[in-house]
Amino acid sequence: MAKRRSIGLSVGAALVLILALSACNMPGRGAERTPTPSGFEMINTAAARTVAAQLTEISGPPAATSGPTQKAPEATPSATALVQLTTIPSQQPAFTVVAQPTQAPQAGACDLARFVKDVTVPDNTVMQPGASFTKTWRLKNVGKCTWDEDYALVFVSGERLGAPAEVTLPDLVGTDDTVDISVEMTAPTQTGAFRGEWKLRNARGQIFGTGKSGNLPIWVQIQVGEAAEPGSRKFDFVSSASAAAWYSAAGDSSGIPLAFNGPPDNPAGAAILADGLELETGQTSGKVLLMVPKQQEDGYVYGIFGAYQVQAGDHFKARLGFAANPDGRCGEGEVVFQIAIKQGEDIDTLQEIPAACDGSLTPIDLDLSNLRGKTLEFILAVRADGSPQDDWAVWNSPQITNQ
Repeated sequence: MAKRRSIGLSVGAALVLILALSACNMPGRGAERTPTPSGFEMINTAAARTVAAQLTEISGPPAATSGPTQKAPEATPSATALVQLTTIPSQQPAFTVVAQPTQAPQAGACDLARFVKDVTVPDNTVMQPGASFTKTWRLKNVGKCTWDEDYALVFVSGERLGAPAEVTLPDLVGTDDTVDISVEMTAPTQTGAFRGEWKLRNARGQIFGTGKSGNLPIWVQIQVGEAAEPGSRKFDFVSSASAAAWYSAAGDSSGIPLAFNGPPDNPAGAAILADGLELETGQTSGKVLLMVPKQQEDGYVYGIFGAYQVQAGDHFKARLGFAANPDGRCGEGEVVFQIAIKQGEDIDTLQEIPAACDGSLTPIDLDLSNLRGKTLEFILAVRADGSPQDDWAVWNSPQITNQ
């Protein structure tokens, strides 16, 4: 049965809540249906209570590209969130999933760290030339060995930024304990972007890091002086997608962790880095972010990306649309694309874009100048506008550029 189109917008009552969003509610297809809250209102009302616990591992630098995580088991929706399941299409659009590289750990299994957060100096913080600053990372010991005074944080590549080559850990760190490690640094006198990478060294002199295989560094990344040259790309959401934290949900149920690059016919939804995807325009894509909402009425899927400090002249740009069905034609896809930001515990929707598969992509150019100087986590979401049938939603070239 063909999907009926939404014809209006209404303001959600969740605006009065402390975590309320600026998103509008999109009515369902047909006057007989009660308007459904927007996806981010659902996140606020249901998931915000646990968002701090869920996000401790995903606020790291956006360029990290560890392998796909194991899919978590899906929780049973609450009695108030039961909705009619919709049959998943038997065929999916043809495309290539872009695999993420993995490497073997550099040290023994007893030594493994997990990045928790940047305590100070988030990525792309703007510094004045020659400014002194303290970079602090929070790490968790997820290995079997205790980190003692013979362990150290060591510089491995990039710009050292006037820091010592190594810093001894401040405390004993047992398994499942966390530690804040601080390093005194100085910004270069010349302008530009600078990044330095660090790892841990154990008592035997072995180097180890973070990530599933223990091979990823932590880093400091600053911008000295003015931001990037006009017209430059500053944050690429496609290349950063594997490092984002992905969730899916429907109704008022809490967000459930979702493995990136999982199967496209997963009933829980999917977020996939795809290449060679036939678009609704008839063209074949390069690398794009394909998002499939949870296969329930008004199901949604969303990703929370690493912290980024907005600069003067920044714009969010993308082209939004759908993948074609296997026969090359438009299906019945109708979704609401959502762009939101998270600062601390506050989530705000910047823009909602209703879209239907109509043979063209919708260009988006969102001026971020009112957010200048703020360090934010950007959220990209896709919500099924009613039925999830044929909702093969595509973010083509989503990026922050400088005008």
